[in-house]
Amino acid sequence: MERIPHCFESPCVVCTARQGETHRLGCPGELCPTCGRHLLSCSCMAFDAETNARMVRILYDEMRNDLAEAWMATSCFPWQSPVVIAAWLVIGLHHPEQIQRAKFFNAFGAAYFLRPSAFHPDGTAVFTVRDIVTLVSGGQDRADALVEAFRDVDTGIRVGGLCLAQ
Repeated sequence: MERIPHCFESPCVVCTARQGETHRLGCPGELCPTCGRHLLSCSCMAFDAETNARMVRILYDEMRNDLAEAWMATSCFPWQSPVVIAAWLVIGLHHPEQIQRAKFFNAFGAAYFLRPSAFHPDGTAVFTVRDIVTLVSGGQDRADALVEAFRDVDTGIRVGGLCLAQ
């Protein structure tokens, strides 16, 4: 689908796109060509799986160290929006104990349905990219593209001593 160019005379304050130019992929100022809302927070899935995966990866890299921002995104934006997918990847890959805590407090939503692939010997859940994106990505082709975009992240959690989940 055709991306909507920046339409204002002044440059975009985030990515500096000028009038008529396309925003940088992942810019919060870009609008969805399907619904007209901000692209990062819409769930229209307007772009192909690879473009969507690149956008999610950019957002993930930007919020990787901000757990509060990730939780905020999961509660404020639509389920399959790029920003929510990135947020669940941050939480599941870097703070798996948060998912267990959310389940304990009966939080309903993705945390309730996420199932880890493995556990550390101490009982800590280990979520893979596939565990998370299969639940929130919106289809097998999108899940496959996201797994590929996050291949370097997933290999970092594959360590010995894990117990596979049943």
